[in-house]
Amino acid sequence: MRAGGMNPPAPARPRPRWRYVNAHFLGPVAGATRNSSPAVLRAACLAFHRAKERSMGQEVEFLAPRWINWPTSSLFGAKAVAVLVGYLLLLFQLGGILGTA
Repeated sequence: MRAGGMNPPAPARPRPRWRYVNAHFLGPVAGATRNSSPAVLRAACLAFHRAKERSMGQEVEFLAPRWINWPTSSLFGAKAVAVLVGYLLLLFQLGGILGTA
């Protein structure tokens, strides 16, 4: 601490490299989007997604394989069991407190 109770200045930090990477790769994209209106960009995005939907077909449903979904299924069941156990423990605890009162 310096005289007079002032904190020393923070050391200068170097600029992160990702700024240079973003400026290099995203610069042309930012320049193209900066001059166009948001409505034009939104229309282009909607047209792109609509074309993707049409190319997939009407009755296509994405089904993930079972080996990817096992954590979701097992954790969903484990949550229900944990909540049930918690409620039972709470009831026993409250029953013990209220039974002795």
